[in-house]
Amino acid sequence: MSPGHTPTPTSPLRLQVARWSRPLRVPIVVGHAPPQTTREGLLVALGAEGREGVGDAAPLPGLSHESLDDVVIAARGLAARAPVTIADLAHLAMPLPSLGFALQAAALDLLGVAPSALRTARLLSDDPHEDRHVSGVVKVKVGRAALDVECARLRRLEARGLRIRLDGNRRLDVDASHDLAAAAGDALEFFEEPTRPELLGAVDVPLALDESLDEALGALPVGATADELHEALRALPRAQVWVVKPTILGPSRVARLLASAPGSGVTIVFSSAYDSAVGRRGLVRLGAQRGLWGSVHGLGTDDLLAPDLVSSAGPILLRDGDAVGIGAPLSTSSFPELSWETVW
Repeated sequence: MSPGHTPTPTSPLRLQVARWSRPLRVPIVVGHAPPQTTREGLLVALGAEGREGVGDAAPLPGLSHESLDDVVIAARGLAARAPVTIADLAHLAMPLPSLGFALQAAALDLLGVAPSALRTARLLSDDPHEDRHVSGVVKVKVGRAALDVECARLRRLEARGLRIRLDGNRRLDVDASHDLAAAAGDALEFFEEPTRPELLGAVDVPLALDESLDEALGALPVGATADELHEALRALPRAQVWVVKPTILGPSRVARLLASAPGSGVTIVFSSAYDSAVGRRGLVRLGAQRGLWGSVHGLGTDDLLAPDLVSSAGPILLRDGDAVGIGAPLSTSSFPELSWETVW
């Protein structure tokens, strides 16, 4: 957070935006979208009283319902809403989830919401040599190599005393799902969507919903009624965990999910949607604001972009893989290579 006076709810805001693009170290495949070799988004910077806060709107092809071009158009369209104060932000209609999340994250950054430590799980690559250097909780994508090879890897991870999360991205059949869960043994925390939605009821594992949650809530309008939301949640397969991607769902849906979780008996885990360092910084701020310290979140995707948006000064302080604070302040001047456009 930049130095300056602490903004008040009535402080007028300055909004600037800048489009960015970075190559991915390895291609990613999401849903039915073609393999992606780059990640791109729109940085948003809110300024007031000599301070700035930065967020990132980065829709993910294959999961998001909006494109980056949609986000750019919507951000420029906010010019018609000026002048805007911090208090006004909560009442701005945000039909595009990624833009709403970016503005929310920038506001939390601007206000300096305390980023109390959040535990994180590291997403392992397909290179098994990485396994010897990790600890704590790890997430493993499965269904991408031979079943016996993946099972052997999981047995090695369990033997090292790691906690394991599996993510099948709906690639597996029921038998393979059970084989992989058995290989992880008592180290298994949960299995994200191992198989197709219609087969999930036949899989006897601790289940986490990811894509199903995104699809069900993403199909609802932002202004959906409480009854419509509850009906959509009741139609989902029973699960122990909801993996929530604020980039994909946006502030309104995330807030309503958090309110619904206690009555549904599920645990909320925030997850990066292959977000940039700025996007993950927003997730740390949001997780702290929401008091989600008891969960281990899926923020360990810090080596996917080559290079990431921020230098080694870093926007997140890590210790043993966990986010323990926010690092150097960010502002528009932190990204001199980008072309910034003033909206307000």
